[in-house]
Amino acid sequence: MNNTKTKRKSKALFTADQFTPTAWDTAEDKAKFANFFVSFIDAGCPAIRFQKRFYDRLMNTHGHIAHYDRGGFFDVWFATPEKIAKFIGYWIEQPACGSPEYTFSDVERELQSWLVINRERLLAELSQRSGTEQLAASKAADSETSRKLLLTGKEIQKFVVASKSANTNSFGLNQFFLVSRDGSVLRTHRTCTLPWKVGQVLSFRLDANRNPVLESCEMSARLKDAPQEIIDAVWKDTQDSA
Repeated sequence: MNNTKTKRKSKALFTADQFTPTAWDTAEDKAKFANFFVSFIDAGCPAIRFQKRFYDRLMNTHGHIAHYDRGGFFDVWFATPEKIAKFIGYWIEQPACGSPEYTFSDVERELQSWLVINRERLLAELSQRSGTEQLAASKAADSETSRKLLLTGKEIQKFVVASKSANTNSFGLNQFFLVSRDGSVLRTHRTCTLPWKVGQVLSFRLDANRNPVLESCEMSARLKDAPQEIIDAVWKDTQDSA
């Protein structure tokens, strides 16, 4: 592995000629996955970049399992700096098995080498991020207090369906991400027999603690607030003005 591969955020870190095609994936497919893997780790593993296509491949490499669905996998490996550090350690220590004619073992070995070379930098960045997230958690608590004050006296809160999983999980549930005008983000799962559409505006009644009640939903969770550009993007084409 040459030194050019240590350059951060390089768009051509890996090329097809480094990999062996399989009956199902081309060498270009392997290079594309490897480059996305590096850019995802270098970016700090943001949830918005944990795309379904990347998840579908990643969970089938290096001894991984599905962890129920994409959200479950992200929660296990990428939800905190500590979990990302564990992921890096796992990838470095886990042996790459199988023949490259049938597996992504050649990709796994290249990525292991990249992680070994960049481990010190990556762990230092994660350590710094962990410290800043302590401050962010304090700010988030203040933000939550402000959010509840703004909802005082209101009986409902509206959300727009920002995204929907293309497929259902083994229990027939779709995953949805919902965004309100105040930036609140919810992740929830709902049976495919009760579908929501992307762009649909939903109204939820608020409980005594000013939290929306998501009926006929499962595994609901509040996520980090969306930035203004995301709020504007998901609400711009709705007909709701409230």
